[in-house]
Amino acid sequence: MKIGKNNIQLFILLFAVSSLLVHSPPQAFAEEEGVIATISVGDSPNEIAFDSENNRMYVTNYNDDTVSVINTATNSVIATVFIGNTPNGIAFDSENNRMYYSLGNWLADATKRIRFIDTADHSVSANIATAEPIANGIAFDSKNDRMYVVNWNGWGRVDVPAPDNASVSVINTANNSEIATITVGDYSYEIAFDSANDRMYVTNYADDTVSVISTATNSVIATVSVGDSPLGMAFDSANNRMYVANLVDDTVSVINTATNAVDATISVGTNPYGIAFDSANNRMYVTNQSDDTVSVIDTATNSVIDTIPVGDTPHGIAFDPVNNRMYVTNRVDDTVSVIGTLTDTDTEKKSSSDCYDCEAPKLTKVEVHVSSSPFDYVWHFDQKSPYPMFGDTITPIIADPGDEVQIILELTDNRTLERIADSGTYTNFLHKPNDMNTFYANNFDEYGKVSTTFYEWHNTGEDLFYDYDQTVEWSQSDVTIEESAEFVEGGEAPNLDGLVGTFTISFKMKFLQPMQTTDVWVQAIDRSGNFFKVALPLTLKISGNEPLLFESKVNQKVLSFFDESVLLDVVSDWTGTSQDVSELATILGIPDEHLPPWVTNLAVWVSEDKITLADMIVSIEHLINN
Repeated sequence: MKIGKNNIQLFILLFAVSSLLVHSPPQAFAEEEGVIATISVGDSPNEIAFDSENNRMYVTNYNDDTVSVINTATNSVIATVFIGNTPNGIAFDSENNRMYYSLGNWLADATKRIRFIDTADHSVSANIATAEPIANGIAFDSKNDRMYVVNWNGWGRVDVPAPDNASVSVINTANNSEIATITVGDYSYEIAFDSANDRMYVTNYADDTVSVISTATNSVIATVSVGDSPLGMAFDSANNRMYVANLVDDTVSVINTATNAVDATISVGTNPYGIAFDSANNRMYVTNQSDDTVSVIDTATNSVIDTIPVGDTPHGIAFDPVNNRMYVTNRVDDTVSVIGTLTDTDTEKKSSSDCYDCEAPKLTKVEVHVSSSPFDYVWHFDQKSPYPMFGDTITPIIADPGDEVQIILELTDNRTLERIADSGTYTNFLHKPNDMNTFYANNFDEYGKVSTTFYEWHNTGEDLFYDYDQTVEWSQSDVTIEESAEFVEGGEAPNLDGLVGTFTISFKMKFLQPMQTTDVWVQAIDRSGNFFKVALPLTLKISGNEPLLFESKVNQKVLSFFDESVLLDVVSDWTGTSQDVSELATILGIPDEHLPPWVTNLAVWVSEDKITLADMIVSIEHLINN
């Protein structure tokens, strides 16, 4: 099931009405993919946080108003703390050894939006008031002993309307008092701390942005455009990047915290929600709610290197750095999946002959058709190389405004072609325009220019198409998969699933305006994150509006001074039947042998108001100089 932006609020906050059907992944398959234990907890486990002092995980159970405490040494629940009022976000205060949690009940008393659990005896202590109306995500500024709490503005409370924008409350944990309130975006959910630059990052779900807060001034210093419906976030302390899970477009945006620009956009599973950083192996783990998996991202390459099946509707996620494990809350089957994180040795094993899928799709053929051209451009590629290999020959293709250009890619893969997840075509590469939305500025050529016109097909989500100048009309991509277990002796060898066939995708674009000569790049990626992205052996140009070239001539002839009124009086009565060109030459002050007889027609056109006198003068100057 694909979750859209319009109904996700109900999905997140009213999970009590969800189906109670439970499914569990096959144990042998789960162990092979990294799940080493499954722990039963409370009703609708929501968020999760690691207690680094006692090596325990704390899980908020949204529907039964409790927190489950997990001993990470035994992976068993050692305590269940009743806390009331639908607990939501949770975070550990390492300075004071407290586990703070937010209350997700919009009817809760205003003085009870934040509480904490004493991790020594599991007693529930202080009630802390924050801004209206509902407290959600929590993060700690460990340098200043402050807690930052996101106040979601999706719903109001009884007699308290929801504000136009969400806010962030700043809490002094020494006395648990609110010392500042910062206005951020709309429908803000989660928050994460950038320890390198002392900043808080807040996801604004309805705005498709991230607010950047300076903890020195407690003010918003930047707003970063990301993907569709951002939710979870995690900080990569090794590379100083913030990773943002975008729920609706199934991507993760990578923010460079030095520049607050999006450096990369990574396709993951369906409806990514939570995200956590594996500091031991420098990897990000992303929960995909609608396909019950966790995507593993290598932060060195920003590519998905593994996809791990977990429980039903994975939600929150947290890393145990003591045992190098990830803990994932599964909302529908009321469990926590424990993942043994992928080490470098495991990666080497995955790239060996035992690897399930470690090859990218291969490009077998490309066709380009231009609606006004009688030519068909076709290329075939050698399948023995891991990526398409082209020669030095580049074919220039020129189309006219109004033409439809069709690009057809034919692919094969080492596994079933149903696993091809995304494909795209990119063109019109330019130096990034200053006002180009950074979310779309992620596809570069070898010279660092960005594609300003592209179309991306997504198997499990909505297609993404973009044109900076808004002068290209894209048609919906067309995908055809022809695959079977029947193969011809001596023909194409079957893949690892015993299948042969092709995956064909067609991209159609109509250019309404001229475009400079540019490259065309294509890409494809499978569900295991294997991909290729290459420039095709062609250039594309849309003709029209060619620049005028003016040649400088030192001895260029010009007409001498003349009386415009006299000239106009003379030519106004011309009929073109009896006048001699010498009369016109005399008025203009040039020898009559420089003008052919038909030039008198220009004067006749002036008299008939078909051209102006200035048009005639320019034309004559052109004649006497050429």
